[in-house]
Amino acid sequence: TQLSNKIFVMIDNIVSGKSREALKMYKDLLALKESPLTIMSLLTRHYNILLQLKELQGETDGNIAKRIGVPSFAVRKYKAQSGAYNKLQLKKLVLECIDTEEAVKQGRLGAQVGVEVLIIKFGSMPLRKD
Repeated sequence: TQLSNKIFVMIDNIVSGKSREALKMYKDLLALKESPLTIMSLLTRHYNILLQLKELQGETDGNIAKRIGVPSFAVRKYKAQSGAYNKLQLKKLVLECIDTEEAVKQGRLGAQVGVEVLIIKFGSMPLRKD
C-alpha cells in the first residue's frame, strides 16, 4: 500500500541516521490524517520483518518471502535495511516498539509523541553489522 511504501522510505531515513527527514515524513503522514497508532504498528511490523529476515540468513529470497509473508521482490529491500543492524539490535528495536505501543495503549504516553521518540531514538542508534 501507499502507506507501507512511505513507512519503508521513512525507515530508510531512520537506518541512514536521517532522523530529521524521517520526522518530516512522519509529520506529512499525520497531515494526511494517518493514525499515529497505525504508523506505530507498521513500524513494529517492519522491524519485526527485519529481525525475521536476519534469523533466516542463508535461505533463498523465495523461501524468505514465503516464511515472513512479503513479496519476493521486497526481500532485497528488507535485506539492505537489515544489513545495518545485528540481530540483538533488531530484537531491542522490536521490544522498544512493543513497549512504546503498550505505553500508548495504557495512556502513559501519547501516540504521536511515542512515534516521534521511536524515530529519534532509532535514528540516533549506532549501527553495527554482523
